[in-house]
Amino acid sequence: MAPGSVSASRRWWRSRPVAVAALAGAALTLVQYAAMREFAALLGSSELVTLLVVTGFFLGLSFGYLVSDRLSRRALMGLAAAVIGLHVSLPFSARMLAGWCWQVNLGGAIPPLFLAIVMFGLTPFYAVLLPRLIAESAASAGSAGPLVRIYAVEIAGGLLGLVAIVVITPARMQFLLALHLLLLVVLVLVLFEVRRREAWLLAALPAPYLVLWA
Repeated sequence: MAPGSVSASRRWWRSRPVAVAALAGAALTLVQYAAMREFAALLGSSELVTLLVVTGFFLGLSFGYLVSDRLSRRALMGLAAAVIGLHVSLPFSARMLAGWCWQVNLGGAIPPLFLAIVMFGLTPFYAVLLPRLIAESAASAGSAGPLVRIYAVEIAGGLLGLVAIVVITPARMQFLLALHLLLLVVLVLVLFEVRRREAWLLAALPAPYLVLWA
């Protein structure tokens, strides 16, 4: 391998955790906000939804941190595929689930079901990444220094997600969800270092999502 290619490979490896952390932070902010808006429309109580989403959000983070070092690369890939599938179905799946529960007189089951969706479906994948990125970076750097840097990058990504919400505005929820889906797809491709050009066609997934929104 040529010296130039080795240098480029090293630069990629060093920038990869930063890119993943930033994308994860921005996506987390977008999906948390979207969950509050969509679930409030279904449950009709903003206070209850805020409690459910915030509780599920932090429990999901804790669950993700807990299982992070227990997941193999193949298991993580399976989790990533399941998360993309879930997010492609939102908010349609949430609305269908709520409608079915009301139809069979199980309206009381909707809040705990939505809590479970947030806790096990929306948040854990992003939480799994942070400990793994820190461990990988610490191993390559020979110290625990990357902890502060990567965590700060994730927070900065979250702030960028907040800026996106303000700029796009809450009235254009379909664009916010499409942006989240784009961030999620790019995050997965960068995380697993996918370099096949065909795979990057998945980044076009938000386009049909917007078309089907209505």
